[in-house]
Amino acid sequence: MYSVDFDGKIASLETQTRDVSSSRGGDRKYTLTYRAGHALDCTCLGRRFGHVCIHMKKLQEELDAQQALW
Repeated sequence: MYSVDFDGKIASLETQTRDVSSSRGGDRKYTLTYRAGHALDCTCLGRRFGHVCIHMKKLQEELDAQQALW
């Protein structure tokens, strides 16, 4: 299922996930959840404390850049 936003860009309405590595290195992995071009959640400690974590910020920047190409 897809939605068209106010700029005429198409975004998936399905919830999607992406596994990412810790921003501090090491072998820790976290799961990002996003839908319709917006980062929704992350399993890292920063997000658990109610903050928008670095993983979500980076994902949102990537999603914004992809939508700009549409």
